Amino acid sequence: MPKYQSRKQGELKEKLKHSYSAMKKEFRQIFEKMDSDFELLSDDEKNILYERKASAWYQVTYHPEWVKKSLALRELDGTDQIVLLSFAWITADYLARLKIRGQGMENVNSGKPVNSLVKYLADRMNMTII
Repeated sequence: MPKYQSRKQGELKEKLKHSYSAMKKEFRQIFEKMDSDFELLSDDEKNILYERKASAWYQVTYHPEWVKKSLALRELDGTDQIVLLSFAWITADYLARLKIRGQGMENVNSGKPVNSLVKYLADRMNMTII
């Protein structure tokens, strides 16, 4: 951030925080939009569908095949700009649940950065990690 006087810098930080929150809320609403039958499902069934959707969003964004395609599009465009495809942090809670379940919950090693995030999110979601 440019060097502003303290008051201006505080105002800028608040504007950025507000913009970030608004963007996160908007994309979370897009993520959570489902068919009308969705409301008839149990909470566990809803979570499973959200986890599948989060996994799909992550897959099409970060799978090597899709990364190659995004790089190819960038080359065709003739620009050196980085193509940003996703906001994985929008669905981090569901991705963490998948990670926990994939590790059998008892094998979470919080020494690894991704597992540290999993443990942090699990703690915030009141999940038990043995």
